[in-house]
Amino acid sequence: MTPPDARAEFAALVNRARLEQHLSIRTVARIAGVPPATAQGWLNGKHLPTPALRPQYLQLVERLGLTGSLPENLWEDAWATVEPALRHSGSPYLGLRPFAAADEAYYFGRTAETRRLAETIAALQSGPGHGTVFLVGPSGSGKSSLLAAGLLARECVDGVVAGPHA
Repeated sequence: MTPPDARAEFAALVNRARLEQHLSIRTVARIAGVPPATAQGWLNGKHLPTPALRPQYLQLVERLGLTGSLPENLWEDAWATVEPALRHSGSPYLGLRPFAAADEAYYFGRTAETRRLAETIAALQSGPGHGTVFLVGPSGSGKSSLLAAGLLARECVDGVVAGPHA
């Protein structure tokens, strides 16, 4: 397990290598193919890359010649340090990943939307013929979380949407 201070030390090592190679934050961002603010967060140790950005981070680490210095289990511990804090803080924020059905206990504030979606699906299941329900919204608005932690975790029994609530 990589303690948080080891991650911070590695971020400092990455930043030192950047400075030694006379690379600006914008140049580092171009190397990794990320916005400068993201690169700066990596360099100052505020955060590790999300799973989707890990290949870009590793590309940067390789370019800086630090591949052999990567701490063991760097990625696995990133979420492990956040989850216990989340449990004790009461914060519903899980970071950038969507809520899963297993996160149902942390998911709140979308009860009306979840119920309306479940009732719409149940009406289609019990009515004549077939239908399709579309859940649309902007990227990052919580569609996946609504489906997983709301609909699947709270409204389904054995994978089937339950009927309207009393």
